[in-house]
Amino acid sequence: MAGCVLTDPSLLRLLLAYQDGLYEDVRDRLADAMFCVRLDDDGRYYHLPNVVEPVSTTRTLFLSLPAYDFRLPVHWTIVEGQLRLLMRVAACRPQLLTRDALYCAVASGDLPIVSYLCSLDLAPGRLTEPLLDLAVSHGSIALLELLVGAGFSRASPRAAAIAAERGDMDVLEYLASRSCDVTQAVATAAARGFLDIIIYLHARGVRGTSPAVVDGAAMHGHANVVAFLLQDGGYTNSATAWTLAANDGHLHVLQLLHQHDAPHCSSNAMDYAATEGHLEAVTFLHTHRNECGATTDAIDGASANGHLSVVQYLCANRTEGWTHRALDDAAGGGHLEVVVFLLQWGPPALSQRAVTQAAANGHAMVLQHLLAAQLQGVSATAAAACAVAEHGHLDALQVLYAYRQSGWNTSVWFAAFAHLDVLTFLLTHAPECVDADASLVPTALSVPVARLLQSALGHHLRLNLRQDDVGVLALFPGYPWSETTMREAIRSGNLAMVRYLHEHEHDHVCSADLLATAASVPGNTDVFTYLAEHCVRATSEDVWIQAARHGNLAILEALHANQSLGATPAVMDEAARVGAVDVLRFLHDHRREGCSTRAMFDAITYGHWRVVAFLCRHGEPGVSNEASCRNIEIAIEAFDPEWTEARLSDVLPLLLRRLDALRA
Repeated sequence: MAGCVLTDPSLLRLLLAYQDGLYEDVRDRLADAMFCVRLDDDGRYYHLPNVVEPVSTTRTLFLSLPAYDFRLPVHWTIVEGQLRLLMRVAACRPQLLTRDALYCAVASGDLPIVSYLCSLDLAPGRLTEPLLDLAVSHGSIALLELLVGAGFSRASPRAAAIAAERGDMDVLEYLASRSCDVTQAVATAAARGFLDIIIYLHARGVRGTSPAVVDGAAMHGHANVVAFLLQDGGYTNSATAWTLAANDGHLHVLQLLHQHDAPHCSSNAMDYAATEGHLEAVTFLHTHRNECGATTDAIDGASANGHLSVVQYLCANRTEGWTHRALDDAAGGGHLEVVVFLLQWGPPALSQRAVTQAAANGHAMVLQHLLAAQLQGVSATAAAACAVAEHGHLDALQVLYAYRQSGWNTSVWFAAFAHLDVLTFLLTHAPECVDADASLVPTALSVPVARLLQSALGHHLRLNLRQDDVGVLALFPGYPWSETTMREAIRSGNLAMVRYLHEHEHDHVCSADLLATAASVPGNTDVFTYLAEHCVRATSEDVWIQAARHGNLAILEALHANQSLGATPAVMDEAARVGAVDVLRFLHDHRREGCSTRAMFDAITYGHWRVVAFLCRHGEPGVSNEASCRNIEIAIEAFDPEWTEARLSDVLPLLLRRLDALRA
């Protein structure tokens, strides 16, 4: 009889329906969510397997910040559009489905999944904003009707604004038919240039806020919308309309505002138009709007952006003049024609900043004109030379050298350390700035620069110990490299440097804690393996702890495979403290040291819910039941959500079941 039951598919399904277990694909999804997903430190992004870009916790998955959210398997499945898997997860873990899952589905625009979730009696989630606000962005009336039919009929004024942003008349009409507030749609449609929507709303008696509606249309150059609003809509404008239209060079809008005798034109309009180089707009405003005027910002801004024709027009037709910012910024931007024009037009106003900025950006011809003018307060200073040297502009440095009035100091020399040609020039022409003590120069040397320094300064040279090229080290055999050099090589994963230092400078650079340093660097397996094999040092507890602290599972696996000593319960405690659940699982499955009460306590304290769940399900090896009970109770009582920004309620039922099991 039993055999008949097991061979009958329909009977077997009925029998298995009462068994507590997981489908294989559900088991895999839950395991991947537990062990293969990485969460950023601030919880804002999940890094999912086989997904290149990180996925937003709140905008895509609609999960909680900042701790791991146990509903991830459900929301992940929704984002992937896997309805069948979602239904199977719901059958095995219905407690993971809340109304927040519906937000995730609506945001994804997946109609079948939305329909399925609407058929369920979902527990309340944490999100409260109207679902229709999310749905309108898809432009699907079917989706809207599905949600309304399921009882989600509330919409905020933002919904209509989103529809207007898309120019979606059908959705807007649907919202209006349901008496939704569509007022915000007017300003949005005006800014986007959707005249048909504005006419439709105007016919329904819907008005936006004046003058913001006109301002938005003017800013984006929608002259037809501006004309309708001013002529038929009864709207007014503000100074913003003039200013923003001028800023973007919308001449036709400016002409339209002028034709309608629109008030409030200010000096900002001409200043902004000039700064952005809109000569026609500047000419129109100067000719037709006497009240608006301009300020020195007009020529200053036009000069900074290299708009020579605008600068020439303003100088010829306006009287506001300019400040030193005009020449300073024109020089910094390399606008040679503007610089030449301003120097010739009238008494030049400029500051030393003109030279410094032109130098930093390598504008040699601009420097030539500025310094040749021999203006008061402007010279080839050491600060300008430093700016040139730092960026490697040799031609600009040569101009400064030709006009310098005194020698340069060592700051110029050290600023040039990344540029071989500049260093060579300084060695030959400005030896007074050369200094053999380069120990404080933060820039690591290239091999050509190191070779030049070795040739020029020989044994007098002192170097920064933080180098990153093994070729540089090889140029200075016997140089007193130190532990600092080795640690920098380890932290940067530079295996060639590590190998060279070990082989040539072992006694000076290989300290007892190098393995711990290597274990603390994520993805540093090659360097760690080399040191473990060649730099004989006994592994210590700190090596294991550093690997656990930084989630270096590969290094822990190597330590275990090599039967390395030093592991203690503190290793699992550290993995729990930092939330490294994959490390915790490895230690639990392959090691026998166990953990202490700190593991569960710290996991609760820091809101590492995956670790808490793992310890609840798999136990705390090495901790007595009595100690575990007392520890969990203390941790729950001491939990401070303001410190961790996490919610203990997410995992409290699991902890209570764990306590019941321990007391049984």
